[in-house]
Amino acid sequence: QDLAEAARFFRRASDRGHAMAQRLLGALLLQSGGDGVPRDLAEAARYFCLSADQGDATAHCVLGDAYLEGIGVPADPCEAARFFRLAADQQMPSAQLGLDRMLCEEYADVPTDNRAGARLVA
Repeated sequence: QDLAEAARFFRRASDRGHAMAQRLLGALLLQSGGDGVPRDLAEAARYFCLSADQGDATAHCVLGDAYLEGIGVPADPCEAARFFRLAADQQMPSAQLGLDRMLCEEYADVPTDNRAGARLVA
């Protein structure tokens, strides 16, 4: 596997607006740290945002986690809930669980709604 070559390919496709390439490049930048692809959390988040702007449900879900945990972006529970909601509305199970967790537990500035959370996972 040549991850550096894959990153170059994904970057070229990303520059042309390809949502999946943007998401995959974000994933490489998030998880790498060797193999010629330096780990860059802020740049990973930027590429996930580009993909999410085009409606990519997986990118929405990853950004939900990123904003919840402050990975590559400032921690922001409201933004996390917003991105989880966008992905949950596209039937992403992991986003539905993330949003359920946020609705059923207390997160700053996110209103608790146990019934809405329960509907997500029912």
